[in-house]
Amino acid sequence: MRWRTRTENLHVLHPVVKLADGTLLVGSQTFSSPQRPMAGSIAYSGNFVVSEVTFDDQRWFQLDPVKVVTMKEVGNPDLSRVDEIGFVDLMPGGGHGFADARTSRGSRCTRLHASVRVVP
Repeated sequence: MRWRTRTENLHVLHPVVKLADGTLLVGSQTFSSPQRPMAGSIAYSGNFVVSEVTFDDQRWFQLDPVKVVTMKEVGNPDLSRVDEIGFVDLMPGGGHGFADARTSRGSRCTRLHASVRVVP
């Protein structure tokens, strides 16, 4: 999967998959933007970056979609039956540091491109 993202401050993005049985898994890989100091009321701290996500070289954890928290680790999940892919920022946004409703949104994804490769 390739995506174009921007993160601010300590926010990072993790890949998420929804399996055919409805289970949501969050991957251990993290993606963030190069950061710079924030100054002024319209400042942002990260630039957009394009990243490649691979699904076979990370650890996977169950994701509680209501609380948006990780639960137990899932060893060797069957990723051959993935219905949906996406991303999650596990850190709450706003209300800390320079954050307010107008200037800080934590994380953004402007493009997401998925390529499927069938592995026998």
